[in-house]
Amino acid sequence: MKASTGLGLIVCSFMFFMMIPEVSATIWTVGGDQGWTAGVNYTHWSEETKIYTDDWLAFVYERRGSVLEVNRSSFNSCNSESPIHNWTSEAGRSVIPLKIPQKYYFITGDEGFCYGGQKVAVEVSSPPVPADSAASCHKLSALVFISVCWLMII
Repeated sequence: MKASTGLGLIVCSFMFFMMIPEVSATIWTVGGDQGWTAGVNYTHWSEETKIYTDDWLAFVYERRGSVLEVNRSSFNSCNSESPIHNWTSEAGRSVIPLKIPQKYYFITGDEGFCYGGQKVAVEVSSPPVPADSAASCHKLSALVFISVCWLMII
């Protein structure tokens, strides 16, 4: 009896983990392989990149570089005087969580580089909602899972 109960728990555990919908956050390196530096088309990069809440932005730059989160007005004018947040790291690597669906604005603190294009506006969206059929499939799977577990334990 103990062996079948143990096996039942293993099978139930396996089935439970198979039912969990796949949820994964992505870490996006701003500028791709070129990183956060002058001379990169960040507008093109951000338009080609679909970013969702709970994703992360990774800025990779030289140690003398900087990453400032600013509002839209400061972004447009390359004004680094009152950033929303200074994400600059002495190591030249900044990883930023994106928790709210909104537009985020980042600039370098070097005004000349900012005017030269080292700034990026990133649109963060809520993840797509699963289709109704997928949601009902998970409800049905949960019901089957519970039924099978009860049968195996009994």
